[in-house]
Amino acid sequence: MKTKSILMLASVLMLVGSGQVMAITQYTITDLGTLGGSYAYARGINNSGQVAGYSYLTGNSSAHAFLYDGGVMIDLNTLLPRLDIRGSRLY
Repeated sequence: MKTKSILMLASVLMLVGSGQVMAITQYTITDLGTLGGSYAYARGINNSGQVAGYSYLTGNSSAHAFLYDGGVMIDLNTLLPRLDIRGSRLY
């Protein structure tokens, strides 16, 4: 065990001394919240930091698509026209 620790330390020191240490990537985890239900699932993130996914509504009986941008979760389903069961617009 002691030998392995010394070898590991020596390897790290060699990398540091040679200037080949790679930068450590850091990430931040953000709680996006939900649209009222118990669960939300992020499905993608773009280069601007906007997150797309879906979230359950209050009662967890249905889910809506969302866009999370600048700390705000936008319910994308509210931007769609209301349709009846046959796909015809409701007015």
